[in-house]
Amino acid sequence: MIFDSGITIVHVVFMLAFCVFALWKTGWIRIVLSLGIIVWAVWALQYEAIVAGTLFGLGTMLFFMGILAKINQSREEAQGG
Repeated sequence: MIFDSGITIVHVVFMLAFCVFALWKTGWIRIVLSLGIIVWAVWALQYEAIVAGTLFGLGTMLFFMGILAKINQSREEAQGG
């Protein structure tokens, strides 16, 4: 198959850039990128469990940070308006 080539250096560099971008941005962009990190972790699970576990943890943490930030933003807008 085409996609069963394992984790290459290109995958690692791309995923590191993806993680840095998700850590840097906030709002909906962070939430969407964190879901992408979680999907990547599920894909990487068949090749390397340590990498997949780390990505899954990071993606989950970023997802909940993004959701909580959106909830706080909505509360502040509701109180101010």
